[in-house]
Amino acid sequence: MRQRYINRYEDEYQFVLLESGDVLWQGPFKHYRFSKDGNDNISMIDPSGGPSIEKGDVLSNIIKSTDFNLIVEHFEVAEQGWLIKTKHYKKK
Repeated sequence: MRQRYINRYEDEYQFVLLESGDVLWQGPFKHYRFSKDGNDNISMIDPSGGPSIEKGDVLSNIIKSTDFNLIVEHFEVAEQGWLIKTKHYKKK
């Protein structure tokens, strides 16, 4: 499953749902900022022009696809972008 996202600078990003349930985030990460939590895990990525994604966010709310009803746990560097480690979102 793939979802395309165009940010405010018209940069294109792809979100690929992997069999593991995690998400590969691909795109032009030329300029971005990030932050780490107390355990030294990357907890937020904000590429220039967006989307800013951080720990605790529900991906479907950001990329507008119910196929990505996942909560962000943290990020890992991937060869093609960022690996978003996730857990399933359960509505209350």
